[in-house]
Amino acid sequence: MKNLVWLSALCMGCIFRVEVPPEEWSEEGEDTYYEDTEVYDTSAVDYDNDGWGEDVDCDDDDSSAFPGASEIEDDIDNDCDGLIDEGLTVDFDADGYTESEGDCNDEDANVHPNANELDNSVDDDCDGLVDEFSANMDVDSDGFSTAEGDCADQNAGVYPGAPESTDGVDNDCDGLVDEPEVDCP
Repeated sequence: MKNLVWLSALCMGCIFRVEVPPEEWSEEGEDTYYEDTEVYDTSAVDYDNDGWGEDVDCDDDDSSAFPGASEIEDDIDNDCDGLIDEGLTVDFDADGYTESEGDCNDEDANVHPNANELDNSVDDDCDGLVDEFSANMDVDSDGFSTAEGDCADQNAGVYPGAPESTDGVDNDCDGLVDEPEVDCP
């Protein structure tokens, strides 16, 4: 039987007991101990009292976040692995879609990938565009929306006051197609 010794180290109210064979005894001080040949420093401060010091705790102000904690969907890296809410499929607004399934606002049941786009300054259908089918949106970026009189908001060359061309299109949105320009004296 090997000659073994028990070492204890106090860490913010926690006592670690590690069986250390004499050949692995350390003279590094009372705040160091060995376990499976890895050295742990128990002198690191544990501000949130979750058993993990600030040297390894990814958020030492939150006792629910520490290495090995269960991940919950809360926009926090609970398990300190560098990933936030990984592997979770919680649908907070009960609209049938989770954030991982493309729900861009899982706090509003009216916003999800299959929603109808409304004229409300919100990306209702989570496609990255706001009010793209709204009368107030200038789809072709010519400076005029349908609400402002653009009679063909899919064509940047057609808008109120645009020069008229003989192309079979009402370019200036006055209700007349290919009318001749008239110079008034």
